[in-house]
Amino acid sequence: MLVIGLVVVMTSTSFGFKGGDSAYEIEYKVTCTACSVLYRNAEGEQETVEVKSSWSTKFTTGAGKYVFVGANNEDGKEVKVTISKNGEEILSDVSDQKLVVANTGMILRSE
Repeated sequence: MLVIGLVVVMTSTSFGFKGGDSAYEIEYKVTCTACSVLYRNAEGEQETVEVKSSWSTKFTTGAGKYVFVGANNEDGKEVKVTISKNGEEILSDVSDQKLVVANTGMILRSE
């Protein structure tokens, strides 16, 4: 029983959002005419969505979390992905080649 409790504490300390950490509002934005989007959500799971025009989503997370968004299209038209933290753009990528993914991601650090 003691070992299980210790493992849970170590896991939440190493990978999770702790109450003392800063909370960050993350926004993913994708600009395209039609594209497939792959992203990591607030729970750290990957999700996909088919987009017919521009798309965005927001969530709150903390230090130590991996944020990622990527998108591609089949027609070779421009696709742009951006990640913003607390309203400030921190990462972006663009692709204008057929089936080439525009993607960006990082592990959030404590400030």
